[in-house]
Amino acid sequence: MNALAADERWPVSRRLLGPLESMQRDAIAPSLPDYHGSKVKTAESPGVSRATIYRKIHQYGIITAAS
Repeated sequence: MNALAADERWPVSRRLLGPLESMQRDAIAPSLPDYHGSKVKTAESPGVSRATIYRKIHQYGIITAAS
C-alpha cells in the first residue's frame, strides 16, 4: 500500500462554511485518519450517530479514501 501524508489522504472541499460548520468539519476530518477511516469509531468519539457522521462528511465535502 502506498503511504500518503494525512493531508493528501483526507482532503476537504473548499466550499464556504459558516463558523459552526467549520468547527464541525475541522473536528471530523482529522479524526478519520486517527481511526483508520472508520466512520463508526469517528462517530463514537464525539458521541454522534453514524448517520450524522456520514451526513456531515457529505455535507462538508470531506473526501475519504473510500469515497
